[in-house]
This record gives sequence, structure tokens and C-alpha cells, in this order.
Amino acid sequence: MSVSGACAPGPLTFAAMIVGSWYGAKGGLKVAVGHMIFEAPYVLLLLMMFNSVKYFFELFITKLILAILACIFILYFSYVGYISGRDMVKSGDTDITNLIDKKFVKYITKPIIVGILMTGLNPWFLIWWVTIGGIILVKALQLGILEAFLLVIFAHVWIDYAWLGAMAYLAGKGKKILGRKYGYVLQALSIILAIFGILLIVKLVY
Repeated sequence: MSVSGACAPGPLTFAAMIVGSWYGAKGGLKVAVGHMIFEAPYVLLLLMMFNSVKYFFELFITKLILAILACIFILYFSYVGYISGRDMVKSGDTDITNLIDKKFVKYITKPIIVGILMTGLNPWFLIWWVTIGGIILVKALQLGILEAFLLVIFAHVWIDYAWLGAMAYLAGKGKKILGRKYGYVLQALSIILAIFGILLIVKLVY
């Protein structure tokens, strides 16, 4: 179940691929660091007060607010990715970090920031840990809170690093092989990511 949660295609995976287009495999690993910065305290909080956290994140208003914030960030991030892909095709310049030099854009596209926001604002990630992931936590709690936390984190963390690092690595290699044509791939990834962002809200409404 831990593998299914980490490797399921979603906003974080496609964001890591876009980041990989900019920074290579290191970018994906930094996304994983950002992901873990949020995930580790969240898992510890669940182990300490599972029922209260579960209740809070299952509230419709909580999920709606998070989904709206996540959608805004994802759409903006997708826009930056799409524009960088478009400019790569036009200019032939594959060093697209030059295209995100503006201060705000450069800050919001830092891999660690991307990892934190794509994780902490995704209501479906939060719900996964109180439903499917909750089964793992309840069983692990038989060992004690600290032991359960260490077991879950160490058993799960390597999967995140391996998956996100691999996705970013493949994206970086694809850019080297395809050259300026990779801009079309980057545009497609950005569109798919934007769709995920919109679906966060659609799933709540319908």
C-alpha cells in the first residue's frame, strides 16, 4: 500500500517531471525532500491524535479550501512549465532555468517549495493517510508511537526518493535526447498537471 501511494500518478509526480526538465534528477530528489518535510510531521501528528486529524481533514470545508489553494498553485506552476516549454521550442535553448529568473517565479518553482506545497495542499494526499494509509498506521501503533513513526517513515521514504528522483531523471534525459522538441513534452506535462489541479475541485463538487 505504501508503494501504491508513493508511485500513483498525480500532481506531485508530474510536478517532479517538470522540475526534472529544469534541474535534472537532483530536482526530483529535492521535491522528495520538500514532500518529506510536510509528510513526516503529518504522519507523526496522525499517530498521536488519529481520530481528531481524520475528522478535520474529512470536513468538506477543509477539503474545499485546500483544493482551491492547491488548484491555484498548480495552475500557476503549470503555466510556468508550459511557457518554458513553448520558449524552448521557439528559441532552441534547452537551459530553461534562464526562463524562470524572475524573483517570484524563481522562488515558487524551487524544487523543495514545490514538494512542500504539492503535498500539503493536496486534500487527496491528506485523506489517503487517514484512510488507506491509516490501516498501516493503526497496525504500526501496536509497537508504540515513536517506533511506529520510525518504521513507517523509513519503510516509505525511500520509495518517494526513488520514484520522484527517477521521474525527474527521465525527464532530464528526455530533454537531452530530444533537444528543443522536448519543449512539446514539457507543454504536455504542464497541461496534464493543470488537469489534475482542476480535478481536485471537480471531485469535491461532483
